[in-house]
Amino acid sequence: MAAHMSRMTAMEKELNKFFGSSDDATKEKVLESINRIFGKKTKGRTGPKKPANAYILFTQEKRSEIVDTLTSEMGSKPSTGQVTKRAGEMWKALSKDEQQPYLDKRAQLMAEFEAEHPELVKTTRSSSPRSAFEFDRSTPEDMEVPSGWSVVQPKKYLKSNAAGIALGEGKFATLAEAIEAANKQGSKCGGVTRTSRGFFLRKGNDAITETTAKKRETTWSWFKLDFEVPVEEEKPKKKKVAKKAKVAEEEIAAAPAPNTTGIVEIPVVASTGTADDEFDTDTDESDDDDDDASVSTWEHKGKTYLVDGEDDEDCDVFDFSSQEKIGRRIAKGGKWKLIKA
Repeated sequence: MAAHMSRMTAMEKELNKFFGSSDDATKEKVLESINRIFGKKTKGRTGPKKPANAYILFTQEKRSEIVDTLTSEMGSKPSTGQVTKRAGEMWKALSKDEQQPYLDKRAQLMAEFEAEHPELVKTTRSSSPRSAFEFDRSTPEDMEVPSGWSVVQPKKYLKSNAAGIALGEGKFATLAEAIEAANKQGSKCGGVTRTSRGFFLRKGNDAITETTAKKRETTWSWFKLDFEVPVEEEKPKKKKVAKKAKVAEEEIAAAPAPNTTGIVEIPVVASTGTADDEFDTDTDESDDDDDDASVSTWEHKGKTYLVDGEDDEDCDVFDFSSQEKIGRRIAKGGKWKLIKA
């Protein structure tokens, strides 16, 4: 948008060289035509157009007011470039709270657009990969929750995504949409966590305090009050087979000469277990470690890695063989991406 405004200002200066101030009407028509042509971003695209962004919605609402103000200040009708420039200045001067209604409106329009054209959802997201996902950023403490849900838990998150991170499945633009989807998930979902990237459905309902200072400021959670964590079947204990007795090579070398019976008596090294014991004793500690381990394998581009959180949106990645950390795995555009250190 800033680049477009800069081009329009430069174009207006060039037109002044040809028209001067003698033919403002013609100059204005030329500028409007240029703005209409170069302002388009749908060249070569067919089908429905996605909703305007928050800044454009603001400009559309304030355009008449801006034109009247500039006309009063200048004594003549402002050019398109002047209107655009003033709108940009006004938008930048707004606080986050003042911009929020336009962000909310855009999020609502986008949700309606994707609901009407589900086949275009992927195209819509990938057409502007640099633009952030727009969701409800209003004060969480002011958001309403239905009965059966907890009050907001600031600086806390719920563990593990319950339905992935795809928009409309595990990720939502508003708390109301996320709670509705969470209720439909039943025992598979324990609550909702809002991060810096939207509202996500989570498996757990135990709120955990975020330890990262930066993430604390953008993390809130709500959980189901009557939620019961599904009970998993207890894993059978792994039984360890006793090691067989081994004959030490040095004892064989030091064995005495055969006796009169022709039999060599070879000393046997004691095993780590007894001959009568079929299994070693299992410990609760080893079982607990197995149950609590969060490291799992991850297949990425034909190669196997280890990750420290199977469902976490951002986690460490380790080399499968050396188990050395090589980077981090993050969620981007509904897919996992490896960022090497």
